[in-house]
Amino acid sequence: LILPFAGIAFFVFIFLNLLHLIIQMAAPSPMYIKILVSVVVLVLMGIFMGMPFPVGMTIVQNERNARVLYWGINGFTSVCGSALAAILLINFGFRQTVLVGLCCYIIAFLSLTFKKRRIF
Repeated sequence: LILPFAGIAFFVFIFLNLLHLIIQMAAPSPMYIKILVSVVVLVLMGIFMGMPFPVGMTIVQNERNARVLYWGINGFTSVCGSALAAILLINFGFRQTVLVGLCCYIIAFLSLTFKKRRIF
């Protein structure tokens, strides 16, 4: 349960503290190196960001009502989250947007950690 959230926290730390160094190191490199660096950073982050939902679904796999509810929450937060991220990025910048996203993952982690056995 903790692996996806630990991975997300680690990559947020990397994004906020070391990404500018990675970009500076890759800047004078050929285009294929820049593309490779971008793909590696995004794939590693994407793997960890994609893990919490399937992990949560395995926790509630025997609770039919909970599965339906969580699919709905996932759909809602995916649509609203992408729009909110764009708005936050324009108004507050990259760092604050990433921190808000991290807070959302912390809330998801806490909700999975303290989930009661029965939802309905």
